[in-house]
Amino acid sequence: MQIFAHRGASADAPENTLAAFLLAAEQGADGIELDVRLTTDLQLLVAHDPISGTRADYPSQPTLDDVFATVGKRFACINVELKESGNGLEPLVLECIARHGIAERVLISSFLPEALHNCAGLLCARLFSQTLPDDWDNWPVLHPHFALVTEETMTLWRSVGKQVNVWTVNNPDEMRRLAALGVDGLITDVPALARSMRSA
Repeated sequence: MQIFAHRGASADAPENTLAAFLLAAEQGADGIELDVRLTTDLQLLVAHDPISGTRADYPSQPTLDDVFATVGKRFACINVELKESGNGLEPLVLECIARHGIAERVLISSFLPEALHNCAGLLCARLFSQTLPDDWDNWPVLHPHFALVTEETMTLWRSVGKQVNVWTVNNPDEMRRLAALGVDGLITDVPALARSMRSA
């Protein structure tokens, strides 16, 4: 079971920052999850919430280039969540990944199917929260909210060969339940805790 640090080790450092990603490496995470949005001057900003300015308006947030340059080779997988689509984000993300030569380490995820379609050629994961989307079987990797992961849903997803990474799991009992169900990955704010439980 792989451990993805959600927005970095975000329980112990500011989320979606280089400090959080470096701390995730120190805490033994297998991968990181991060969010990407496009600034008005067409920079790939690592940020969760909507943005409305230029790169200069967000001095404390790294760009995707910054993250790849700093930790791109330190993790087995970097889960890049696309928060937008149709505004030119996807081609710039693909260019950035190619520029750093880490396509084999990147997993693209999104709640937006069109964003995933625009990243054909990379490994893609469909994010969902309250219900199973109609297009779930179109994607090789599923990223459900932990409340949707049961013995029944895991049996269904495994029967058609899906990889399942679950978000956002911070409770030790929930980690144990999901591990027993055989999920492939946990996306968590507390990678050190998840790693210690996996090693127990």
